[in-house]
Amino acid sequence: MILKEIRNKAGLTQKEVSMKLGVYQNIISQWETGERTPRAEKLIQLAKLFNCNIDEMLKD
Repeated sequence: MILKEIRNKAGLTQKEVSMKLGVYQNIISQWETGERTPRAEKLIQLAKLFNCNIDEMLKD
């Protein structure tokens, strides 16, 4: 998942993303490192937040 790259392109910090999605910042970090995978509803929220599609976020 290239979530970190997409987040950086959007100009957002992990803290900003966590606040917008209502999750802890460490969850965002775990998603970015691949330790955890976002649930479907969070993937949809992330895609809207980053103005991209889910396929882009799931690329390796």
